[in-house]
Amino acid sequence: MLWTFLFLSQPSNLITFLALWFLFSIATLSPFFLITIFLGWWYAAFRFEVILSGAAGDDDIPDISFSGDFWNELVLPALKWFISWLFVMMPLLVYLITNIANGSISVQIIVPLALGGVSTLLQFGSDPWIPILVVVGMVMWPISILCVTIGGLGTLLRFDLMLVTMVKSFGGYIVTLILLGIAAGIAIAFELYLTPAGGSLFSADAIINNAIKVGINLYLDIVLMRIIGLYYRHFKNKFAWDWG
Repeated sequence: MLWTFLFLSQPSNLITFLALWFLFSIATLSPFFLITIFLGWWYAAFRFEVILSGAAGDDDIPDISFSGDFWNELVLPALKWFISWLFVMMPLLVYLITNIANGSISVQIIVPLALGGVSTLLQFGSDPWIPILVVVGMVMWPISILCVTIGGLGTLLRFDLMLVTMVKSFGGYIVTLILLGIAAGIAIAFELYLTPAGGSLFSADAIINNAIKVGINLYLDIVLMRIIGLYYRHFKNKFAWDWG
């Protein structure tokens, strides 16, 4: 895990990272929404490959490539990534839908928060159950995405086996969660610090701040995916599945 934080010391990893950094820095400023969607779908596949490389004990992160297989390299990985988050956030979604239906929570309030992602939902203070259920989902997400990566979507049907695996590998899973929390906290802190109030998105300062945020988020994201893979590599004998 310590080596994972230094993955950029490998020249090949550094080149791949710089290429990704450039692509995402440009994409976040691009007015072409379809390009951003395309890149996001492709990046979902890359994330799965990073997890697999960590699970295999590789020091190198995967190369960035696209063979032209639209379904297997774009659509399917994006769906798997989305479903993994939908699965762990299902209690939150049920809670929100129930309270919106009975009028306890306003759609006008919750939709902007939901579009802002996990970080904005964690800051929602008027209803403590919302950040609590977000945290519960985040606790379950590493094991969920790992099961989807190694065993496929069908593993999400065995929630009981996920819990058994978490208990049997409790120490390793806690370390994974702590590192996930630290990375998320760093990302949120930089997001708040580097996001200017007002002003042009295309000013020199805004472009520089955007590039810094993209680089930090990308670095932390790769580290986390590798840590999740390493969690499997070192504790696979504790898993309730037999994946070799």
